[in-house]
Amino acid sequence: MRIGKLLRKLRGPRKLRYGPPIPPPEKQILILVDKRNKVKGYARRPVCHAGKGKMHRAFVAFIDTPRGIILQKRKHWLWNGYLDVSATSHCLRLGRRSESYYEAGQRCVRYELGLAPRFLANVGSYTYFAKHGKSCENEHCTVLIGYSEELPDPNPDCVYSLTYFTVEKLRLLNERKDITPWLRKALPIVLAAYGKR
Repeated sequence: MRIGKLLRKLRGPRKLRYGPPIPPPEKQILILVDKRNKVKGYARRPVCHAGKGKMHRAFVAFIDTPRGIILQKRKHWLWNGYLDVSATSHCLRLGRRSESYYEAGQRCVRYELGLAPRFLANVGSYTYFAKHGKSCENEHCTVLIGYSEELPDPNPDCVYSLTYFTVEKLRLLNERKDITPWLRKALPIVLAAYGKR
Protein backbone atom coordinates (compact mmCIF):
# COMPACT_ATOMS: atom_id res chain seq x y z
CA MET A 1 0.00 0.00 0.00
CA ARG A 2 2.81 2.40 0.89
CA ILE A 3 4.58 1.69 -2.42
CA GLY A 4 1.33 2.36 -4.35
CA LYS A 5 0.87 5.71 -2.62
CA LEU A 6 4.49 6.63 -3.29
CA LEU A 7 4.14 5.79 -7.00
CA ARG A 8 0.99 7.93 -7.25
CA LYS A 9 2.79 10.82 -5.56
CA LEU A 10 5.73 10.53 -7.94
CA ARG A 11 3.42 10.43 -10.97
CA GLY A 12 1.83 13.71 -9.96
CA PRO A 13 -1.74 14.96 -9.50
CA ARG A 14 -4.58 12.83 -10.84
CA LYS A 15 -5.49 15.41 -13.47
CA LEU A 16 -2.04 14.90 -15.00
CA ARG A 17 -1.95 11.12 -14.61
CA TYR A 18 -5.33 10.65 -16.26
CA GLY A 19 -4.93 13.22 -19.01
CA PRO A 20 -6.31 16.70 -19.74
CA PRO A 21 -9.93 17.43 -18.84
CA ILE A 22 -12.69 16.68 -21.34
CA PRO A 23 -16.23 18.08 -21.43
CA PRO A 24 -18.57 16.55 -18.81
CA PRO A 25 -20.81 13.76 -20.18
CA GLU A 26 -23.90 15.98 -20.50
CA LYS A 27 -21.97 18.40 -22.73
CA GLN A 28 -20.13 15.87 -24.90
CA ILE A 29 -21.06 15.86 -28.58
CA LEU A 30 -21.12 12.38 -30.16
CA ILE A 31 -20.88 11.44 -33.83
CA LEU A 32 -24.06 9.93 -35.28
CA VAL A 33 -23.48 7.19 -37.85
CA ASP A 34 -25.32 4.48 -39.77
CA LYS A 35 -24.56 0.75 -39.67
CA ARG A 36 -21.73 1.30 -42.16
CA ASN A 37 -20.18 3.96 -39.92
CA LYS A 38 -21.06 6.78 -42.30
CA VAL A 39 -21.45 10.09 -40.47
CA LYS A 40 -25.06 11.28 -40.25
CA GLY A 41 -24.73 14.20 -37.84
CA TYR A 42 -23.99 15.03 -34.23
CA ALA A 43 -25.89 14.99 -30.93
CA ARG A 44 -25.30 15.43 -27.23
CA ARG A 45 -24.46 12.29 -25.31
CA PRO A 46 -27.65 12.14 -23.18
CA VAL A 47 -29.80 12.22 -26.34
CA CYS A 48 -27.83 9.32 -27.83
CA HIS A 49 -28.53 7.12 -24.80
CA ALA A 50 -32.16 8.00 -24.04
CA GLY A 51 -35.06 5.73 -25.02
CA LYS A 52 -34.09 3.86 -28.19
CA GLY A 53 -31.06 6.09 -28.57
CA LYS A 54 -29.30 7.23 -31.72
CA MET A 55 -26.57 5.11 -33.28
CA HIS A 56 -23.23 6.76 -32.61
CA ARG A 57 -19.53 6.05 -33.02
CA ALA A 58 -17.84 4.25 -30.14
CA PHE A 59 -14.92 1.93 -29.49
CA VAL A 60 -13.64 -0.67 -27.06
CA ALA A 61 -9.96 -1.12 -26.23
CA PHE A 62 -8.19 -4.27 -25.11
CA ILE A 63 -4.78 -3.49 -23.62
CA ASP A 64 -2.25 -6.32 -23.36
CA THR A 65 0.49 -6.07 -20.73
CA PRO A 66 3.27 -8.32 -19.39
CA ARG A 67 0.67 -9.71 -16.94
CA GLY A 68 -2.00 -10.31 -19.56
CA ILE A 69 -4.97 -8.53 -21.13
CA ILE A 70 -6.64 -6.05 -18.80
CA LEU A 71 -10.34 -6.28 -18.04
CA GLN A 72 -11.96 -3.94 -15.56
CA LYS A 73 -14.85 -4.11 -13.14
CA ARG A 74 -16.86 -1.19 -14.46
CA LYS A 75 -17.82 1.76 -12.21
CA HIS A 76 -20.66 3.49 -14.04
CA TRP A 77 -24.41 3.93 -13.71
CA LEU A 78 -24.85 1.79 -16.85
CA TRP A 79 -23.96 -1.86 -16.18
CA ASN A 80 -22.31 -0.91 -12.89
CA GLY A 81 -20.10 -3.65 -11.46
CA TYR A 82 -20.01 -5.72 -14.65
CA LEU A 83 -16.81 -7.15 -16.11
CA ASP A 84 -15.79 -4.89 -18.97
CA VAL A 85 -13.16 -4.30 -21.64
CA SER A 86 -9.90 -2.54 -20.73
CA ALA A 87 -11.41 0.83 -21.60
CA THR A 88 -14.33 2.12 -23.65
CA SER A 89 -15.66 5.46 -24.82
CA HIS A 90 -16.84 7.46 -27.83
CA CYS A 91 -15.11 9.48 -30.51
CA LEU A 92 -16.03 13.06 -29.65
CA ARG A 93 -16.85 16.04 -31.81
CA LEU A 94 -14.47 18.74 -30.62
CA GLY A 95 -15.36 22.11 -32.07
CA ARG A 96 -15.18 21.75 -35.86
CA ARG A 97 -13.32 18.45 -35.93
CA SER A 98 -13.91 14.85 -34.86
CA GLU A 99 -11.52 12.70 -32.86
CA SER A 100 -9.88 9.81 -34.69
CA TYR A 101 -10.13 6.34 -33.16
CA TYR A 102 -6.46 6.49 -32.24
CA GLU A 103 -6.78 9.90 -30.58
CA ALA A 104 -9.94 8.94 -28.69
CA GLY A 105 -8.48 5.56 -27.72
CA GLN A 106 -5.33 7.10 -26.28
CA ARG A 107 -7.40 9.64 -24.35
CA CYS A 108 -9.70 6.99 -22.94
CA VAL A 109 -6.98 4.50 -21.97
CA ARG A 110 -5.05 7.23 -20.21
CA TYR A 111 -8.16 8.48 -18.40
CA GLU A 112 -9.37 5.06 -17.22
CA LEU A 113 -6.08 3.21 -16.75
CA GLY A 114 -3.34 5.85 -16.54
CA LEU A 115 -1.56 4.24 -19.52
CA ALA A 116 -0.22 5.38 -22.88
CA PRO A 117 -0.19 2.21 -25.03
CA ARG A 118 2.58 1.83 -27.60
CA PHE A 119 0.01 1.26 -30.35
CA LEU A 120 -3.73 0.83 -30.90
CA ALA A 121 -4.66 -1.43 -33.81
CA ASN A 122 -8.13 -1.41 -35.35
CA VAL A 123 -9.07 -5.10 -35.69
CA GLY A 124 -12.76 -4.91 -36.57
CA SER A 125 -16.15 -3.49 -35.66
CA TYR A 126 -19.76 -4.38 -34.89
CA THR A 127 -23.10 -2.73 -34.16
CA TYR A 128 -25.33 -3.47 -31.22
CA PHE A 129 -28.32 -2.26 -29.24
CA ALA A 130 -28.75 -2.96 -25.52
CA LYS A 131 -31.50 -1.62 -23.26
CA HIS A 132 -30.78 -0.63 -19.65
CA GLY A 133 -33.85 0.71 -17.85
CA LYS A 134 -34.91 3.92 -19.59
CA SER A 135 -31.47 4.24 -21.21
CA CYS A 136 -29.65 2.23 -23.84
CA GLU A 137 -26.53 1.70 -25.87
CA ASN A 138 -26.95 2.03 -29.64
CA GLU A 139 -23.48 1.98 -31.14
CA HIS A 140 -21.24 1.29 -34.06
CA CYS A 141 -18.30 -0.01 -32.07
CA THR A 142 -14.72 -0.39 -33.30
CA VAL A 143 -12.38 -2.84 -31.56
CA LEU A 144 -8.88 -1.62 -30.72
CA ILE A 145 -6.02 -3.78 -29.41
CA GLY A 146 -2.98 -2.18 -27.82
CA TYR A 147 0.06 -3.03 -25.75
CA SER A 148 1.70 -1.38 -22.76
CA GLU A 149 4.91 -2.45 -21.05
CA GLU A 150 3.81 -0.47 -17.99
CA LEU A 151 1.13 -1.69 -15.62
CA PRO A 152 -2.03 0.36 -15.12
CA ASP A 153 -2.82 2.89 -12.43
CA PRO A 154 -6.64 2.73 -12.67
CA ASN A 155 -8.76 5.81 -12.15
CA PRO A 156 -10.95 5.17 -9.07
CA ASP A 157 -13.65 7.38 -10.57
CA CYS A 158 -14.44 4.79 -13.25
CA VAL A 159 -12.85 1.47 -12.24
CA TYR A 160 -13.55 -0.72 -9.19
CA SER A 161 -10.80 -3.24 -9.88
CA LEU A 162 -8.75 -4.89 -12.63
CA THR A 163 -8.20 -8.51 -13.67
CA TYR A 164 -5.64 -9.90 -16.10
CA PHE A 165 -6.69 -12.53 -18.64
CA THR A 166 -4.81 -14.80 -21.01
CA VAL A 167 -6.27 -15.17 -24.49
CA GLU A 168 -7.31 -18.72 -23.60
CA LYS A 169 -9.29 -17.48 -20.58
CA LEU A 170 -11.04 -14.87 -22.72
CA ARG A 171 -12.68 -17.73 -24.61
CA LEU A 172 -14.51 -18.76 -21.43
CA LEU A 173 -16.10 -15.38 -20.75
CA ASN A 174 -19.22 -16.04 -22.85
CA GLU A 175 -20.32 -18.45 -20.12
CA ARG A 176 -20.53 -15.60 -17.61
CA LYS A 177 -23.61 -13.44 -17.08
CA ASP A 178 -21.82 -10.50 -15.46
CA ILE A 179 -20.11 -9.12 -18.58
CA THR A 180 -21.15 -6.02 -20.50
CA PRO A 181 -23.01 -6.56 -23.78
CA TRP A 182 -20.28 -4.79 -25.77
CA LEU A 183 -17.60 -7.05 -24.28
CA ARG A 184 -19.63 -10.09 -25.31
CA LYS A 185 -19.95 -8.77 -28.87
CA ALA A 186 -16.24 -7.89 -29.09
CA LEU A 187 -14.89 -11.26 -27.94
CA PRO A 188 -15.10 -13.08 -31.31
CA ILE A 189 -13.26 -10.21 -33.01
CA VAL A 190 -10.50 -10.13 -30.39
CA LEU A 191 -10.06 -13.90 -30.40
CA ALA A 192 -9.87 -13.89 -34.20
CA ALA A 193 -7.21 -11.16 -34.06
CA TYR A 194 -5.15 -13.32 -31.73
CA GLY A 195 -5.76 -16.37 -33.93
CA LYS A 196 -7.72 -18.14 -31.18
CA ARG A 197 -11.26 -18.06 -32.53
